[in-house]
Amino acid sequence: ADNSTLRFRLYDLSLGGMGALLETAKPAELQEGMRFAQIEVNLGQWGVFHFDAQLISISERKVIDGKNETITTPRLSFRFLNVSPTVERQLQRIIFSLEREAREKADKVRD
Repeated sequence: ADNSTLRFRLYDLSLGGMGALLETAKPAELQEGMRFAQIEVNLGQWGVFHFDAQLISISERKVIDGKNETITTPRLSFRFLNVSPTVERQLQRIIFSLEREAREKADKVRD
C-alpha cells in the first residue's frame, strides 16, 4: 500500500460522492477506478469524516487568473463506498446547510 498523501480541496459534495481539486500536479500512479480506504475529509465546522471511495473520473478545470494566464487544476470525482446510514444522515444535513448558505449568498448579491 502506498501511503503518500494526496491533498485536495473539496469543491462539490453530494450524498453519492464528492468532487475535489488537487493542490498539486496529478501523481502519475493515480488512475480512474482506484479505490481508497478512509479518505479524510475535513468539513470545517461539521468536523472530520472518513470515507471509503472510488475515483471515478479525472478531468481538468481551467481557470484564467488575473494575469490572463490559464491555470489548469486536476479535478477528481469520487464515489463514496459503503457509507453507513448514520454518516449518510449527517451528509444530508451538511449538504442541506451548504445549499441554504449558497442560496442566501445568492440572494444577497441580488439586493
